[in-house]
Amino acid sequence: MKFYADSKLPTNVKISKVITFAYLGTELVLVKNKLKDWNLITCKVTNNNDWIADIKNEAAITAGIQIDNIEVVGYFEFDDSIAPVTISFVKNVDYDWSSDNTTREKFRELEVLPILKNMLDSNELLNAYTHVLAQLKNCEIEFAMQKGNEFEDFITTQVMLFCRNKENMYCIVRDYDEDFYSLPGGGCNLGENEIDAARRELLEEAQIELINPVKIATIGVTLKKNGQIVNRIKHVRYLSEAHNIKEFEPRKDNFETVDRIFVYKNELKSKVWLLQNPSGDALIELLN
Repeated sequence: MKFYADSKLPTNVKISKVITFAYLGTELVLVKNKLKDWNLITCKVTNNNDWIADIKNEAAITAGIQIDNIEVVGYFEFDDSIAPVTISFVKNVDYDWSSDNTTREKFRELEVLPILKNMLDSNELLNAYTHVLAQLKNCEIEFAMQKGNEFEDFITTQVMLFCRNKENMYCIVRDYDEDFYSLPGGGCNLGENEIDAARRELLEEAQIELINPVKIATIGVTLKKNGQIVNRIKHVRYLSEAHNIKEFEPRKDNFETVDRIFVYKNELKSKVWLLQNPSGDALIELLN
């Protein structure tokens, strides 16, 4: 097969399958069945006029997601048919979704490349992926921070925690391959609610149990293309307590964290580079 970058499909040609690069924010959703590696969301087509409905239905069945803003970015050409290649965005996630046949997850850009290289016809897939990335990077990204539980309709993709001990000091952590500290937290797995993600991340990174989490801020992230909104997600920030703190074990369970320290509030900005901006100042002020 050969990839052609084009926003329009050839006419009077059979469409045999459809492939979509489905994005939640800037992360790509992939699926796999029990016998294969991660793959793009793909479906067979029986009627040229219904291929958009077909790929939406496939995304719902195999990944438990609702996609929209589907845009043709090219097509693969076979001997007697074509396969449209599209970019799409996740509008909703079914948190109760389960399947005996497939699993789902989202991946950052650097994680996708080795996955695609393992697929058949990898050169043409890589050509398609490079073109899709160029389309994605044309999107404008807008951030807006609000106190508490705003942007309820947005999908949560990231949770970070201000974890405070009895001495009013805050936990910060450092990974083995980094020179800077960060707040405990990270990305939510696809379909994972934010409290479960907060509990998992705090235990993995800081080896602390989540106690009395309170949401202090929500950061809405809006992706726009040509002035039109194509996707909305949110990052949340929690304040939690830390009691009965046990001794920290570097690289426990082969996790990346090598250091955990506690600092006072007035030290957070100098220690945590992600807080060295106006929104960081606002977050620190909310800790009052």
